[in-house]
Amino acid sequence: PLEFSYRLHWQGARIAEQPPGASVTQSRVGRGYRELADDEHQFMVDFMGPSLAALPPSAPVKAVVSAPANGEIVETNAYHVEATGAWRMMVLVKQLDAAQPVELRGYLQNGADVLTETWSNLVPPR
Repeated sequence: PLEFSYRLHWQGARIAEQPPGASVTQSRVGRGYRELADDEHQFMVDFMGPSLAALPPSAPVKAVVSAPANGEIVETNAYHVEATGAWRMMVLVKQLDAAQPVELRGYLQNGADVLTETWSNLVPPR
């Protein structure tokens, strides 16, 4: 038999026990410095935690993002934010059918090492 356990926290107060990796500290939606097409959505997600704090700012961290249905990932980026010490994931996604939602999932990776929890977001139908 397979046994496993997990703990789920949903937008509550910060927990005393932090995971050994890194977790989402902020998630933003907006357009940045350029106009977006009507079917595009841009997200900025900040991660902090021990797995990221141990990396130099120049580490080749990459954003791994998926939109399994009704979404096309147009652009992703990951970079260190010197002012806060966080690592930021930028995601630009195209919503293929405006009448259907887009589910997004993303995390940060360095080589074969997954560094963060998985961020999840739902773009609602328009």
